[in-house]
Amino acid sequence: MSEAKTFNDFLESQGQVYDKFRATSAEVGVSRGIEKDPGTEPQGAFLVAWRYPDEKSALIQEFSLEISDLVAAIPYGIDNAHTTVSDYGLKPELVINPGDNIDHQEILSNLGLAVRKALDISENSKVSGFGVEFEDTPTNGKSIIATGIPTESIWQLNQQILKQANALGIDLGGSWGTHMTVSRFLEDKPTESRAVAGLMKLIKETPAIGPIKPVAIDVGFFHSSPDGFKFTTSDRFEIAKSNF
Repeated sequence: MSEAKTFNDFLESQGQVYDKFRATSAEVGVSRGIEKDPGTEPQGAFLVAWRYPDEKSALIQEFSLEISDLVAAIPYGIDNAHTTVSDYGLKPELVINPGDNIDHQEILSNLGLAVRKALDISENSKVSGFGVEFEDTPTNGKSIIATGIPTESIWQLNQQILKQANALGIDLGGSWGTHMTVSRFLEDKPTESRAVAGLMKLIKETPAIGPIKPVAIDVGFFHSSPDGFKFTTSDRFEIAKSNF
């Protein structure tokens, strides 16, 4: 997000990534199989992310668990479904422990302050048009995502969060897109695998998630490994219902 100078620039850049996912997704089960996602290796980072109503996150959870019935994969659900504004300090094997680490406490405090300032500057209660349209769920052969198209209001607020964090000495890189990760594969499966055929049938038959109105921006941290993805929230900023 930080590299895009305008909302249209962002949509174009994001669209190119989505198109690559869709092109690869069309090949899975035909000319290629699936493989383990490197993102499943142990890692951690601070995280600022949009969160959604439980009833919508439950749709991600149901789909993700159905995927895990077919292939070994890390599922996402009500507790960890999100759209990333930005992660920070991503490192292999990193364990974030704000209870015992003053530096970690300070980073989380400053990230929360950046979100608070961004919401104040953006006049949160007066912003209209918040929402993300999730169109489809393609795979790149390593993971499955829900492709999200944001309103310009969301993009502008994301940009303001990055700006405020930078003013506090935290250089957030932003996210390449307004997507949700649905699943990350933990194993390789060949093209002709029955599991891969079942996976692609499931993707094709699962309805689009459609529009979702986010309910909050969470500040926290995540730990990810083959055992799962855990998003721990340290501060939540509710989005005013008047936005909708």
